Amino acid sequence: MRMKKSKFSLIELLLVMVISAIMLGIVIPTFHKITKGVSVENGARQLGAQLKSVREYAITNRKYVALIFEDKGSSVLPADYSAVAFRPCIVTQDGSDWDAGGNGTDNSNWVEGERWEFLPKGAQIDDIKDLSERVKGITDKSISLDNKEIYPTVVFSPTGKCEGVGSGGATITVGETVEGEGSNNTVSIKIAAYTGRVSYEG
Repeated sequence: MRMKKSKFSLIELLLVMVISAIMLGIVIPTFHKITKGVSVENGARQLGAQLKSVREYAITNRKYVALIFEDKGSSVLPADYSAVAFRPCIVTQDGSDWDAGGNGTDNSNWVEGERWEFLPKGAQIDDIKDLSERVKGITDKSISLDNKEIYPTVVFSPTGKCEGVGSGGATITVGETVEGEGSNNTVSIKIAAYTGRVSYEG
């Protein structure tokens, strides 16, 4: 006896397509949120690792070393990179400021082999608290910043101490890149004042 093959009706096919569209509508925003969260987490880990590396360099080489953050008011990098870029340089104390490169005359004060690092796409530096010191006189090849200040900055001493901060240390918050509004998804990096120890919150 021959079995009769069943065929799908147009209504059944449309019903499957509608259910698939609803499922995609639910899954895609959730997936997007998860990937943004991963960017923030990765960005915080990357920045934390760089802070630890700068501290170790300061201790090993017996120098004061700063991790410079590109600020929206400066002109080292294009505006698109503000709040996502950082780079270490060797500094000396000059009164109340930290001086790098003799007021813009020496390129050698960038830590050798280090370049501008960028947070992953979808992550940015939301906030930097309790870093009071500034670095002046940084140059980068053809870009001269004579007598201009770049800030904020984390400065580590040859003992590993985080300079220029209060007893509570400093906090750097990494969040999502959200246009025109605050980020709900954030990770805070705490830097202890006396030990320079880096830890994570959030």
